Amino acid sequence: MTIRFLFCFLITAQVAGAQSITFDSMLWLRQEQVLFDFRKHELRPEADSLLQKLGKEYLEQPLVFWHIGAHTDAIGSNGNNRKLSERRAQSVASALLLAGIPQERIRVDDYGEEKPLTANATEEDRQANRRATIDLYLQKKYFYAEGQIKDSVTNKGILAEIVVKTKLFQDSMQTDTAGRFRVLLPDKEVVVIDAFAKGYLFETQVFKAEAGKTKLLSIKVPPVKTGASAEIKNLYFHGNEARLLPRSEPELYKALRFCELNPELTLEIAGHINRPNAPNVLESSWDFDLSVRRAKVVYDYLIENGIPPKRLQYKGYGNWQMRFPKANTALQQEMNRRVEIRILKTN
Repeated sequence: MTIRFLFCFLITAQVAGAQSITFDSMLWLRQEQVLFDFRKHELRPEADSLLQKLGKEYLEQPLVFWHIGAHTDAIGSNGNNRKLSERRAQSVASALLLAGIPQERIRVDDYGEEKPLTANATEEDRQANRRATIDLYLQKKYFYAEGQIKDSVTNKGILAEIVVKTKLFQDSMQTDTAGRFRVLLPDKEVVVIDAFAKGYLFETQVFKAEAGKTKLLSIKVPPVKTGASAEIKNLYFHGNEARLLPRSEPELYKALRFCELNPELTLEIAGHINRPNAPNVLESSWDFDLSVRRAKVVYDYLIENGIPPKRLQYKGYGNWQMRFPKANTALQQEMNRRVEIRILKTN
């Protein structure tokens, strides 16, 4: 996701150790646009409807702020156009106020003809320039935290790359040679950090980031060896289908990046199903075949993204290796429906 931060309201208090600065920022959410008739500042009916809909959508979100930027075409003097853009901005602001958005959450800028989208050469160009943009920003508190990626056997730091994900953004970075990193985290949000390193299995850490409480992050990754395995966490399937839940599709990248960093490994993609409180299914059964097809979903993704087929094989295990043989919750059943990567040969 492409994101834009507007940093502001820096707090001077510093936190010793892993956290150094806590501050508010504005995270860009979306942009809408309304158009105006020639030399007019009154809202068109469709523009008014859009603004009322936006106002209703964000009325109960007090941390969402609005920026209105109003523009004109190049016909007329710059002074008159500046005044016209001011009236257009006020028309948009008035509609938002009418929708219930507090005035303190609205910022207005008028640009006249100074920031055209097009060259004003045709009426179509000029119409595109007679506009007002409405940008929405979410005020969020962020803080810096430090961490280290370590070898799970030696407990020593290692060079690695990490991917940091939250509900609203994703970022990636490389650690230093000792595995240390410094990352920007949103306060009071769930954060996912994936760690990758050459010669190691991948690992995922999920936690709730809290300023003042989230201390030094430590993620341990096991070295690769024959027989070792790593689960693709958060990779879940629909019940009785070899079809990923939509929220799980981005997780396939973990398997791909692991394969790219470790081209010398021969791997097995192992699929599993959820059949708790039941005997092992037969290899000839539909249920067992489902575990095979789930493994093939990951196998096909890796092949399509450039991993040589000679390095991979896929296999199903039915319900023979369930994490929760007596699963009685939805979460336990989801965790039974999983796919793992197993190292067959290190070459």
